[in-house]
Amino acid sequence: SYREDVLADSLRPVYRLVLRKMWQERRKQYEEQRKAAAAKAPQYHPENLKHENLKGEILRSKSEIILTMLYDNYQIPYSYEERIYWPSNAPPEAWAIKEALDIRDYYVPDFTFTMPDGSKKYHEHLGMMKSAEYMETWKKKMILYFWAGVTPGHNLIITTDDRHGTINQKEIIRIIETELTELIGTSGSPLPPSLQPPL
Repeated sequence: SYREDVLADSLRPVYRLVLRKMWQERRKQYEEQRKAAAAKAPQYHPENLKHENLKGEILRSKSEIILTMLYDNYQIPYSYEERIYWPSNAPPEAWAIKEALDIRDYYVPDFTFTMPDGSKKYHEHLGMMKSAEYMETWKKKMILYFWAGVTPGHNLIITTDDRHGTINQKEIIRIIETELTELIGTSGSPLPPSLQPPL
């Protein structure tokens, strides 16, 4: 990367080679570990999957049940808990942050959408903001997302419960209609009249 090149260029030639080789080996090792972990594909905290929606999907929270009903109402195709991995080409300062804060190799957004151009958008709903542990995990998630190129205003949709722990369905509908316009009606599944989106 540019930052690595600048750092390496400031060193003597022999040290440049050693430093670049070290970074290459580290990236290679990380990619091998990531592929091995993906092959095993353990479920992400399966003990917390306990709420079933109308389609039989098992989700983590009642808020996620509401979100999947809204996606289905608008015939928006989604996938649940696709992994976003720490990028192997992150610069050295990012790796230092990862190690200092003990950030995982991957986190899972609540929902992932594949846009018509093949790009991805992600939706995270924050429902436990009064929990210090929950927010600490969210902080680490956001650091990983940043280095992976997943950012609010670009490809990350964030909604929240309010300070009383309640969800505002009208506000989420507004956000869905704004952020996911291109996907409305593309899931290909006809909906019964009772599930048609509001006019």
